Amino acid sequence: MARRFQPFHAPCTLTLAALLAACTAAPSTPVASSSSLGPSRVPSATETVSAVPSVTAPPTPFVVGSATMVTGTFRCAQTGTGTSWDDERGVGHGRDIPMACDETANDPRVSGREELTFNYDAFGDGGRILAVQWGTGRLENDGGAWQGRWTGVIFPGLRDDITLWYAGSGTYQGLIYYAHVTGSVGSYTVEGLIFEGSLPPGS
Repeated sequence: MARRFQPFHAPCTLTLAALLAACTAAPSTPVASSSSLGPSRVPSATETVSAVPSVTAPPTPFVVGSATMVTGTFRCAQTGTGTSWDDERGVGHGRDIPMACDETANDPRVSGREELTFNYDAFGDGGRILAVQWGTGRLENDGGAWQGRWTGVIFPGLRDDITLWYAGSGTYQGLIYYAHVTGSVGSYTVEGLIFEGSLPPGS
């Protein structure tokens, strides 16, 4: 039987999380797990996590011309199951795992609820894991939406390091949102840039 790697595993696993895979309200439905890629490869369909606490918005954004540097926090949790398996080399794979992140930033344009997909290739097991991760995401709020792709890695200690590039729509049309997301166990800090322009090649 293939061992399956449990993404966003908390001691009780978006990410983002988060990622990539976050807003101030907690995910509205029970989740299978919460946080960063964790030591177990066997996800539980019935495991739930406690409500995500609200987060105080960080200091004022830094604005230069039409570009704005933002800071914030993500709180992420797995909201369903995808596909997980081990290959013949013992490398763990996960595909199309649904996640949700509640995101709070010092700029309301990038605060809100993000729904994303989470994929990974994981090397190792137990407490010794390295991994690559990627997916797509869509962050929405009253002003519009941001949508695009994110990529990242898992370093020793289950530390997520994630980059996302999203294009805006609605009142954010013509804007790009870049974010560097770091943290683990479903709790992340973000430094980002909102600017006028287009996505860089390959993003």
